[in-house]
Amino acid sequence: MKRLEGLLNIGYSVFRGRPTFVFNPLMRRVRENLLRAYIGVSPPVYTAGMLFWTLVSIPVAVVVAELMTGYVSSVPPILVRALTVSIIPVTVFSILYFYPHYVAGSIKRRMERYLAYIVGCMSILASAEASIEQVFDFLAKEGGMFGVEGYARNVLRDVSLLGLDALTAMEEEAMRCPSERFREFIQGYMATFKAGGDMRGFLESSFKRVIESRRLYLTKLVDNLNLIAEVYITVLIVFPVIMVTMLTLMGLVGGLVLGFLDPIALAYVIIYLLIPATATAALLILDMILSGW
Repeated sequence: MKRLEGLLNIGYSVFRGRPTFVFNPLMRRVRENLLRAYIGVSPPVYTAGMLFWTLVSIPVAVVVAELMTGYVSSVPPILVRALTVSIIPVTVFSILYFYPHYVAGSIKRRMERYLAYIVGCMSILASAEASIEQVFDFLAKEGGMFGVEGYARNVLRDVSLLGLDALTAMEEEAMRCPSERFREFIQGYMATFKAGGDMRGFLESSFKRVIESRRLYLTKLVDNLNLIAEVYITVLIVFPVIMVTMLTLMGLVGGLVLGFLDPIALAYVIIYLLIPATATAALLILDMILSGW
């Protein structure tokens, strides 16, 4: 993160006299994304760095396009130049713009994964008659593994530096929290505290609900993994073996697929293109399913 911040500072030093008609609307979106991801970089610095390195990538893309035209002779040079000069800057801009989204998504998954532990820690502290400030001070120090460290630190910052009361700071930070489930829990926590309810009882009941929700999620996860295993065996093991065997036999007897396709060439396509592409897609789907584990 420090290296990224150093690169962004270079762009900020260049764009001090920035074009406000482009800079300001983009900075408002970037600011919201940075707050949700708890990234400690100033929105003007991040926006200026993002624009600067996007512009720097344009001459780099031109050089790469000229080099590629010498190696790619089957494609018109103007098409190679147009695609390269457009793809590289768009890729650089997209990576920098969506990086906070990626970080926020990672924090959200960690919060929801360890929500039971967060509620359990808060329940133990409430049983010890700890105040809200003491609870969030503990979470700010020890909540890194639960993904709640950034939220707790911001609450303590607003209380100690801005002079807000703990409930107001919690409410404002909850609006920017990337996890909807954690936000709902915090809102219930604040409502119970304002109403003078039993905080220990609320936390214990919340812990039981989170555990039950987690149990149902894991049951669904196991069912989905069983389905993926069956599809994997069928598509990536049984189907390729049958098809390659059939195509090999057709090639030996001199047959053609559909009357014009060479069966040996089609077998090569299945082995070197279809199987790797399908396996990659299966890995991506599996990663998406297991990301909330």
